[in-house]
Amino acid sequence: MNKISKPQYYLKLIGTSLLFSVLLFCKNTLAMGIKVDKISLSITASQPVDTVQITNVADQTDAPLYLQANAFSWTQQNGQTTLVPTTDLILSPPFMKVLPEKSQTFRVGLRKPLPAITREIAYRLNIRQTNPFPSKSKNKVSLLIAVSLPFFVEPDQPIYQATFSARQAGGARYIRISNQGNIHLYCTKLTLTNDQGKTVADIKPGMTVLPGAYIDVPVATKSIPKGNYQVMMEANNTPPLNGTITLSS
Repeated sequence: MNKISKPQYYLKLIGTSLLFSVLLFCKNTLAMGIKVDKISLSITASQPVDTVQITNVADQTDAPLYLQANAFSWTQQNGQTTLVPTTDLILSPPFMKVLPEKSQTFRVGLRKPLPAITREIAYRLNIRQTNPFPSKSKNKVSLLIAVSLPFFVEPDQPIYQATFSARQAGGARYIRISNQGNIHLYCTKLTLTNDQGKTVADIKPGMTVLPGAYIDVPVATKSIPKGNYQVMMEANNTPPLNGTITLSS
């Protein structure tokens, strides 16, 4: 079971005795790695294929970048994320050779056409380097790179809906976001407001909750007194979603 708390893609750099995990945002690059032009991919019945541009940003003195792509089914249950290898998707090309300062178009689609779906289906794409960087420079470390991108099969009529509740465990407070809609919610910001209209907390979780699932977002501000609070959540491609929670302690 793989627990993933961030929906953005990751660049993992693995050296002989080094392990770095660097969280990237859209179109960020590393001096000797790759750049991808999207943070997620999606398809619909009217758009059955999506693409992403993969660029080798190493300089011309470095060797080509060899990459392999794999797909995983992505589910959430009881606040946990599970990734299972799948052959549902066509990955084209599944193996890539990207020359320094050059780009490769990577395409993704379903292997079999689906009937009309009422709830989004989620996957993650893992694009992993298969050859270390045999750099000619003595100042560089040979590393391996892997990028994980979310991929969604979206329903024709998306419904964005969420409910909110307060939880407490181990002395810590949490806001539970339950996705009652039929499409994922990428929570970028949670705002708590008291009865006087004063903002008491701004939380930026950067977390994804899949349809029918929930996530628990920590509330770091322990100074918030018990009582009723308005919750406003900013999420992907939808107006803010609102609700009420009660902090009991």
